[in-house]
This record gives sequence, C-alpha cells and structure tokens, in this order.
Amino acid sequence: MGLGSLLKSVLRPSEAKTEEPSAEKAGAAQEDARPPLTAFNPEMPVDILADFNTLLLSGRLASFEQESLTVERVAGEMSLPVQQPGTAVFVRGYNAQMEPAILRGVIAKSSLIECVVDHLEPVPYDNQRKSVRYPLSPPASIYVMDDTWLDKPQQCQLLNISTGGACISSTFRYELGQTLRLEVELLKSSGGTTYHCQVVRMTKHENDLFEYGLLFAQLDRRTMNELKRDIAAIQEATKKRLMS
Repeated sequence: MGLGSLLKSVLRPSEAKTEEPSAEKAGAAQEDARPPLTAFNPEMPVDILADFNTLLLSGRLASFEQESLTVERVAGEMSLPVQQPGTAVFVRGYNAQMEPAILRGVIAKSSLIECVVDHLEPVPYDNQRKSVRYPLSPPASIYVMDDTWLDKPQQCQLLNISTGGACISSTFRYELGQTLRLEVELLKSSGGTTYHCQVVRMTKHENDLFEYGLLFAQLDRRTMNELKRDIAAIQEATKKRLMS
C-alpha cells in the first residue's frame, strides 16, 4: 500500500476529502501530463546538432526510448566524431508521417560507432504543412528579388523540401511575407533549380540564426515532376544506405 493510500485509510472520511495534494503528487501529475516524445522514422537519418545549423554527426537510429536514443554509424561510412559527455545538443529527425521533430538532450555516451543522448525533451515546432517534406542538406542559396542578375547569393542551409515549399536556416534576416528566390542542387552535378518563394514562418534561434518556412509559388508541371523525381531518388538511396 502506498503512503497516500495508507494515510487515507487512517483519516476520517471528511478529513480524507479535504486532504491537500502534496507537492510530490502535483509534480507527478505534471509529469504524466507531459506530451509523449515523437518516435523517429528508422528509415530517415538522425542528426545531432550543436545548434539549429551546426551538425555534429549524423547516423542511423539504433534505439529510441522515452527519454533516450542511440544513433549509430551507418555501415560502410566513416566513424562518428566523438562528442564530450554532458554536452547539450539538439536531435533532429522525422516521424513516420515525415513531419520534422526536434528534441533537446545531453550527450550521455559517445564513441566512434555510436552516440547516446538522454534527458530528451521535445522542442516546440510549428508544423502546419500539408505536403510531405523530405530532409535534405545539399548546397543552397537565397537571392533577394532586387538581385536581378543573381550574382549576390546568400548562403543558407536547406533543412527539408517538398513540392509545396522548403525549410531553411540562415544568418541573414528576412521578413515575413518577403518574396525570395531559393536555388538548390538536389542531385550532385545535376545543376541548380531556382524556386520563387515567400517567407511564411520565421523562428529566431541562438547565435543570430534564423529558421524560415518558405512557400513556393505554384510550380509548373515540369518543375514539380522533376522535384518529385529527385526527392524519390534521394529517398531510395538514403533507405538503402541506412538499412544495409
């Protein structure tokens, strides 16, 4: 019998009804009310980041529990960079519905073949997208609309992309509603494609880093088909690499 039940059994009914909840019970209730962590899709790579733009390592999801996960080296690839235990990091992955999920945690153990992160907690992520976005990180650039000659590229990090839009991180400041051009080369040596887009979401992170949600102008059928083809090719190659 627990302590709470034992106390109730020896109190008179009126006293039991007016018993004030203890701080321990209140804390337990809040613990139970926490939203469950998002399970990552094992067919997608999992990234460990120092911040939202600095990649420490990327690998295959080996295990996932409520407050801990293990990322291991992908077979046939180089060893993982060893991280200092106790280092605060972010973990980026995608769930079964290909929705991005960001967690915050602490390096518990790190070696050349695996990295364990514990004390995980979800980081709020505004995701109102209707189309599936695939996680990618090829070279990408932003051009402001005044740059008519496209000779002043502003470097950015592509986080994910779909036929509806993309998510990037950058140290440059753009305004909500601003129209831009995003140039990205999805497949190596295939040449870059430029997408007209509009900033529909902006989140400021540490170190003056910004994350932007970009909405593409309506793509013509040819561009949409090419984008779908390139994403499918990368997705298939990624699955083979992670599941080998």
